[in-house]
This record gives sequence, C-alpha cells and structure tokens, in this order.
Amino acid sequence: MRKPKSWAALILTGKDLDPDQISKSLNIEADYSHHPNPEEEIDGQWQINSQLDEEVDLEQHLWELLKRIAGVRKELKPFLDAHQSSFYCSVEYADLNVEGLRLESRTLMLLGSLGVKLVLHPWKTRDVVSEELIVS
Repeated sequence: MRKPKSWAALILTGKDLDPDQISKSLNIEADYSHHPNPEEEIDGQWQINSQLDEEVDLEQHLWELLKRIAGVRKELKPFLDAHQSSFYCSVEYADLNVEGLRLESRTLMLLGSLGVKLVLHPWKTRDVVSEELIVS
C-alpha cells in the first residue's frame, strides 16, 4: 500500500488581519495573502504552504510548516490568538491501495500547543492537489 497524497498550509484569517504586519513581524513572506475588504465582506488572509511534494505524507508537510515557524513562535502567538488560524490539510481518501491517515502524538501535541485548528479536507480523485486550497 502507498501513502496518501497530501498537502498542508498554515492559514490565518480575520476582519482586521494585516498580512504585511505578520510577514514583517515574523520575517516570513506569505505564500498567499490579501488584505480585508469590508465592502465585499472578505477577511484578510496570511498563508504559508508546505513546499514538499504531494507524494510526501501529511505528517512531513506539517513538520515542514512547524520548522518554518519554530524560531518565531513567540512572535506568532499574538497573531494566532487575535485571528482565526488553522493548519489546512488536503489528503487523499484511503482505499484498498492507499493507507489511512496517521499522525504521531508528538505532532498532535505541537499543533495543540499552538492553539491552531487542524482542518482535514479529504478528496476522492487522484488528481493533483489544487493550489487554490484557500480558507477564508
């Protein structure tokens, strides 16, 4: 059996979220961001994506993101507390040829300590994971 294809991103959203301020405070450029637009009821968003290939298991995607923010967790925490935040994960459904999803307790503990939601978005097809997986 093979591991499911997967992808992950850390996403912060909020009505008063300033993505430029987050990037500057953390010294991490967002892979995707936009400012709020109250007239259209669009929240601001700041997002960093896993840079790993879709063939890599979800746990490695999450670790790649955790390593990117490891040195700035103290600076990141106020933004996590002030805005909606999630690790958004896209993962291929398990079947006879694809293993189910498993995360180690250490990974879950680190995710939980940040106070960030874990959002799993399973998908059925074997299509390439879309680059437009954006939560707002």
